[in-house]
Amino acid sequence: PDNEESLYHAFQRMVTIDTAEESGISVMTVEAVRADDAVRLAHALLSKAEAFVNRMNIRANRDALAFAEQMEVEAKTRMIDVENRLAEFRNREKVVDPGKETTETFAAITKLQTEISRLEAALAQQRAMAPESPAIPSLREKIASMKAEFDARQSTIVGGMGSMASKLQGYEMLMIERDLVTRAVGAATSELEKARQEAASQRIYLQTVVEPNQPDQPLLPRRLLNILLVAVVSGMVLKIVTTIIDGIADHGR
Repeated sequence: PDNEESLYHAFQRMVTIDTAEESGISVMTVEAVRADDAVRLAHALLSKAEAFVNRMNIRANRDALAFAEQMEVEAKTRMIDVENRLAEFRNREKVVDPGKETTETFAAITKLQTEISRLEAALAQQRAMAPESPAIPSLREKIASMKAEFDARQSTIVGGMGSMASKLQGYEMLMIERDLVTRAVGAATSELEKARQEAASQRIYLQTVVEPNQPDQPLLPRRLLNILLVAVVSGMVLKIVTTIIDGIADHGR
């Protein structure tokens, strides 16, 4: 019958492929009524196989590029979101770098504390040497002013919600997230470049080791073997028929 199923079965009878596990080389054998038909069929199969491999390469490269581009876009979108939230934080808290400002504030507090200790020592010495000295009230005012400044600066670091400590916590979380997103962007960009390089080269290819060739003499059909096979089978059938006839004749007697 003339249908695709019959064509498929005929194709299976005409084409055989053997693959060596060690080398990975496949050997295709094509049988046909005429030798030149077998060669043309082999060339056509190789051409179709190469076109199929090329389509696989194109699709694999397209999918890899699309995935890498999507990952890069997502990473950059996250980066923009983190940068926007960092800018909002700085505008809201009116501080650029809480960590740096905290360090500077600690340095100022340490300097104030040193100066207060020095002035208190000078005041104590002045009171001991000249209790009625007019410099004593001035020293007391200066010490009180410095202590007030010391308390004010200290409250900016360890105070309530507006203190530098609370600002520093939110800022550090944003900076950690920013660092992670920056690494993600770098990794996504690297993967995209790698996908582009792989797309420029063929991942899978079909290499023809030996071109299809026409044999010097046909391998099939094996005429002598077929003649001998027919002769043997015919002889066996004749022997069986003769035996049956002789048996019938003997039974009739």
